[in-house]
Amino acid sequence: KVLLSPDGKMALVCHSEGQGLNYLAVWDLERGEERYRFEGHFSFIEGVALTPDGLVVSVDREGQGIVWDLATGQERHRFFSREFRRSFRDVVLTSGGKLAVTLDEDWGISIWEVGTGKFLRSFPPQSSGRVLKMALTPDGKNIVTAQDGCLIVRDFETGTVAHRYEGVYTASRNTLFSITPDGQHVFIEGEVLELETGRRVRRIPLPLTSTAYDATFTPDGRQVIFTNYGGHNQVWQVAREMPPAPEVAGPVEFLPQEEIGVVQTLTGEETSHVFVSTEGTRAAGVVENEVVVWDLAGGREERRLKGHSGKIFAAAFTPDGQEVISAGEGCEVIVWSLATGQERCRLRGHPGSVYSIA
Repeated sequence: KVLLSPDGKMALVCHSEGQGLNYLAVWDLERGEERYRFEGHFSFIEGVALTPDGLVVSVDREGQGIVWDLATGQERHRFFSREFRRSFRDVVLTSGGKLAVTLDEDWGISIWEVGTGKFLRSFPPQSSGRVLKMALTPDGKNIVTAQDGCLIVRDFETGTVAHRYEGVYTASRNTLFSITPDGQHVFIEGEVLELETGRRVRRIPLPLTSTAYDATFTPDGRQVIFTNYGGHNQVWQVAREMPPAPEVAGPVEFLPQEEIGVVQTLTGEETSHVFVSTEGTRAAGVVENEVVVWDLAGGREERRLKGHSGKIFAAAFTPDGQEVISAGEGCEVIVWSLATGQERCRLRGHPGSVYSIA
């Protein structure tokens, strides 16, 4: 996995091989040089997250969490699962980065203070089934999980199950799941539900003949981009344009059902991953060993970034939207300039393939 610092100047690359090498490498993107490594995990690193003020939280399969300082390369402190060597499965952070939420081995949830590593509280699992997705609402008030065909909404402070919606999706590793930027609705397997009531407010029909790999809302919540929708990448208009709200995402006003539909088809090629720039004007997708960049307003292909010798597993825009970082087979991580379409530098020294960037 690769994480980008809030200023877009550094990349954090996770290397994990279970009983082999398990470390986080910090790269200077301007120089294309590795600055230092965070070494301290002795088992597979299951989750990594980065706070807005530059702290890194990583958790592993033996129930160890470590908080690092991105600026200095130093370890701040460690925290451990409450039962000996019970693994962590994932970690997400509140929007301000002050609290970490871990998904535990038994599918329960624990909350920790990032600044001290102090354990605050835990919530028991709701069933023995696998949690396929976990997310926080943008206001930090609720934890939403998709588990055993159910959508479960918990109060962040008490862990009380505020809502449990049964049978809203068919359990699958490819379950499409996305919370709208205003935090009022969730898209899951073709249904748009109100989080507060579970009421189905809209439906976006999914293809019968092909699997859509992912669903991503644009930052304003007006559009959903489907990856590999029936062999295409499609942009669906689902909500009206709202006045700009620079500080807080405004409410999403959904279009009438009959007006929801495709506004752009980005490419006819099968794409494994589509992602959107922070300002919402560009989208990019991975096609085997190339990254394709589109102008979202017109659906026009802007560039193809070519240079990987093997398959690309992940890519992402930098926060300023001026560069793309791609990673894949053969230890390759490449930083691209969108102004020129040229490779700007390579982050070398990885012991194996890199599978994720965020």
